[in-house]
Amino acid sequence: MGAGAVLDFQHNGLFPSVSNITEEVLKLNIHKVEGGERPLLRELYTHVVDKLNKVSEKNHINRAQLNFENLLHILEMCIAYSGCLHKEYISWLAFPEFGTLIHPDKFLKDIHTYDYIRAAYGLQKTVMDIVDQYDTHFREDELSEKWYRDFWKSLSGKSNIFNLNYDNTIENSLGEYEDGFLPIKEDEDYSRFSAKQSYENRRNLSTIAHLHGQILFSEAKSYPFDYSMRDLVKNRDYRTACKNRIEGAVSTI
Repeated sequence: MGAGAVLDFQHNGLFPSVSNITEEVLKLNIHKVEGGERPLLRELYTHVVDKLNKVSEKNHINRAQLNFENLLHILEMCIAYSGCLHKEYISWLAFPEFGTLIHPDKFLKDIHTYDYIRAAYGLQKTVMDIVDQYDTHFREDELSEKWYRDFWKSLSGKSNIFNLNYDNTIENSLGEYEDGFLPIKEDEDYSRFSAKQSYENRRNLSTIAHLHGQILFSEAKSYPFDYSMRDLVKNRDYRTACKNRIEGAVSTI
């Protein structure tokens, strides 16, 4: 299912179009490691778009348009290569070999690695908050968007759903489904993913996979890990997901 699936909802908050979400993201300021605030997301966006447009003009192609997902990818690349660009190598595992072949743009030289990380967390939190607005309304008002609920219920037990959205509206429409996550125990914040459970699907339910992730996902926050500290987990609710994925990480930097 594509990203435009919920645009026909009656939205009480910000209309969650890509352009609206991108504009909200670009309003953010980060708190720099060295003190003070900086509109880093807007600066990166403007810098990249200006350079791309120079290429566009020279080659007579359409002018560049970036959205919030493009911007997140840029931040991820900046985080990955920042150690090379600043000659600060944490370990060989964090050393991207291609970084030895490139030189940083002058614009990037005074930006601290943790400033990129803070910008990435701020971007993700902004996007998740927007998604949570309509996701929460849909979950709490069971009479809303009946056409949408009825469509998914009609496919109950008959479909393997691959979802590109970050919300839980399909899950809340189906009621019962198989996504591979074990039931959450009373004393735990989240459930862990089981490939075996997802594959076996013993109750023959509709299956659902979020290919781009979703607002309840995070990494496991404590031992024991099944594979590594990057284990994927599904949190009990959105507030818990924010605590485990955003607030805990930001407090360490």
